Amino acid sequence: MKKDRTRGDKAESKPPSKLGAEKLTPEEQKRRFEQLARELECDESEENFDAALRVIAKQKPRIPKEEVEEG
Repeated sequence: MKKDRTRGDKAESKPPSKLGAEKLTPEEQKRRFEQLARELECDESEENFDAALRVIAKQKPRIPKEEVEEG
């Protein structure tokens, strides 16, 4: 059994896609997504989502200088 450096003791790695990225099984993709979410300290809390959304929604959109000068 081959040892793939990027995926530990998994079986042989799959060939890269046209863009050069390795193909992942749905299980491996899910595992990597969950691992990254933990590293970024993400959670599924609806209260935290709503608080972040309120911060974003308060921000006024920036008007490009071109539009200000024309108007």
